[in-house]
Amino acid sequence: MPQLVEVAEKYPTVNVHQGVSELLRGQPRVSIVKLAGVACAAGAEFVVAADMTLAAAETVKLAQNEALLGIMPGGDGTQDLREWMGRARALGAVVGADLVDAATVAQHGWINRALRAAELDSFVDTIAHNIASIGAHVVAGVKKALPSADLTEGLRVENDARWALVQHERAQKNMGATAELDVQTRVSERDIEGLLRRVASQL
Repeated sequence: MPQLVEVAEKYPTVNVHQGVSELLRGQPRVSIVKLAGVACAAGAEFVVAADMTLAAAETVKLAQNEALLGIMPGGDGTQDLREWMGRARALGAVVGADLVDAATVAQHGWINRALRAAELDSFVDTIAHNIASIGAHVVAGVKKALPSADLTEGLRVENDARWALVQHERAQKNMGATAELDVQTRVSERDIEGLLRRVASQL
């Protein structure tokens, strides 16, 4: 994809997945994730790469659950979670690999706010309208004054550590066993944490 080549050229010191997150974070506009379901692994990394996330309290759950495969996040996840939640909670999220409800992730700073599902659309529409009404130049100025942290070194460490784990025998067995299952289905995705834990326990 030409877009991924562009990302790789713009962010040569990170992997492409990290580059996509950096591209999103570096936009002069405010990025808003409106979340109504479950986001795990790379999906959860996308959530923390955005400027803000507003979520349906009744249905949203998040998990940074790559550890269940014997690996770790590799698309900014470790670095972004530390920025949003602090080191202790980020560490707990990554090694615990638990599926966490919206109220808890909001309390921990993983997302901005959890609202009743019936209120989510109108709340996000209002926020987006309010941001748009102040003018793109104001938004760009505010984002320039409130820059994201420079994650360059942390991303290098994250990438190197992830690839070292990917090559580990345990991870190879784990990912091989998971690949043999039909995990890319709606049913499997709804219980991906349980499925990955069952696979890991059998190795």
